[in-house]
Amino acid sequence: MKEPSGNLDFIKPFGNQEESLTDAEKMEAAYKMSALVDDLLLRFADSVSVRKLAYSDGCNGKQASLELRVPLGDSEDLSIVVGSYSDDKGDMLKYIGLGDNSRYRYHMENRDEVLRYDLNTDVIENAKPLSTRVAEISDILRGNDPGILNANMDDVVSRLDNIMENKQLERRLGVNDQPVGPGEIDKLAQLLEGAEAIGAI
Repeated sequence: MKEPSGNLDFIKPFGNQEESLTDAEKMEAAYKMSALVDDLLLRFADSVSVRKLAYSDGCNGKQASLELRVPLGDSEDLSIVVGSYSDDKGDMLKYIGLGDNSRYRYHMENRDEVLRYDLNTDVIENAKPLSTRVAEISDILRGNDPGILNANMDDVVSRLDNIMENKQLERRLGVNDQPVGPGEIDKLAQLLEGAEAIGAI
């Protein structure tokens, strides 16, 4: 799918510390994001995938997810992933991913703020080889060679650890995975007004 730069002009790079958000602005953005996710899951209820999760500690969770697209013209679409998770302990997650591999991911893990994570090009390039490695491991599992399996698992775990460490560092430095304001969520909602369920004609 095409990278719709003109349609995503409202997404600005992080790094301008002078434009810090107030707590009230963060909470307004969270309220709007929560309502947007709920609205999309209800509007496309027939296309929502729901999973009930039972954990060994007795906690139960529920996950709802949805794949959408926004037509861009010239037979090009912007892929969208929408999801919501909650459990008995009160943990929650709501998210909207835009573009291939969720190039831009809006997510909230509490009702106080919405964070946006911009997937850098290095991670995008490494995402395909990582999924290929997981497929290879599945093949190896069928062959039951513990030595090869352990080496491949170590490689996958190492890559995932590196991705997570980089993400945490970017957040601490203020260059990624930062709070966004209500205006950006309003523009996200405008973009998604034209969304269609995958497979819609």
